[in-house]
Amino acid sequence: MSTNKFIEKLDKEWFDKIKNNFKNKDDIDRENNQTSLLREISKTKTNIGLARLQILRILEKDYINIDLLITYTKQYNDLYDKLNILNSYKTIFGID
Repeated sequence: MSTNKFIEKLDKEWFDKIKNNFKNKDDIDRENNQTSLLREISKTKTNIGLARLQILRILEKDYINIDLLITYTKQYNDLYDKLNILNSYKTIFGID
């Protein structure tokens, strides 16, 4: 799901509530939340790289295990979707 589609699907009232809650937190909480979000984005990017590496290793073999390839491809796609959502939150909250 692209970032724009994700944002479009958000309920406006819910979005405003989250945005206001984020603004009302004190600086320490806000910094901790930002750090946690950035850490999760970094972890997800690392996991995407690992899934991609596993896919490449499977494709390099003479005998391709289709079930394993499907499993890692699904994992890769799920992680990529998660990264898009996390980046949406990053954009919504104005985190650099």
